[in-house]
Amino acid sequence: MRKSLEMLGLALVVLLSGCARSAPEATQPIQEAAKPRGAYRIYVSNETSGDLTIIDSANFEIVGTVALAV
Repeated sequence: MRKSLEMLGLALVVLLSGCARSAPEATQPIQEAAKPRGAYRIYVSNETSGDLTIIDSANFEIVGTVALAV
């Protein structure tokens, strides 16, 4: 039960971190280019390093990494 509450709390923190007024600075510039139809961005939270990695699904390259404050 405690593990479930911890996971729920973590999910809530990740969701609410996107609601901040100022966007965190990316460690790499995010490139906006014409994307093939059906290409999506994949957002992966890195629990150990405490950041978020953004991956382009068209070529599976890392687009950027954003530090998350807890």
